[in-house]
Amino acid sequence: MAAESSLVERPIILDRDSLLLDGRNRLAACQLAGIEPRFETLDGQDPVAYILSSNIQRRQMTKGQTAMAVARVRDFQKLKITDAAEQARVSVGRVGQAVTVLTHAPDLADAVLAGATPLDAAYTEARARKGAASSMEAQMATAAPLKGHGSASSARGPALPGRFESAPAERPHTSTMKGAR
Repeated sequence: MAAESSLVERPIILDRDSLLLDGRNRLAACQLAGIEPRFETLDGQDPVAYILSSNIQRRQMTKGQTAMAVARVRDFQKLKITDAAEQARVSVGRVGQAVTVLTHAPDLADAVLAGATPLDAAYTEARARKGAASSMEAQMATAAPLKGHGSASSARGPALPGRFESAPAERPHTSTMKGAR
């Protein structure tokens, strides 16, 4: 029964809109154990400051994990990166890297928070995905027909790699050219 009391000793914290701010693991453990969790609503306190103080200072998190936590909070609260980084005592650059991961490789964010994947590795992968997406967009843009050219080919849609809009012009054989040897 000691395990049950430790699960409900610390309440699950919600904001005034019932958004879970702290205690997702305790909530999951209570649900698995069939225990009714204790909830408290954060009233009047800055939710960002609460999340940062209760999670970052309570846990032994790396700077990468801290930056990812800040980036996620910043996403919900629409804070400036500089303000969020200052509150958590982490560099703006690290929070920027975490934002890049959330934007281009969101599937890696939980692994960074859990400590399974370093932020630097997730950031490298996110930049690679961003580069691949940019390259694909550039290819699509160059394959699209120019506006205002009203040619029959534009009615067929954009040219695809390996598809010619018209037959290539025949090249004269070198033996028929003047001065060819």
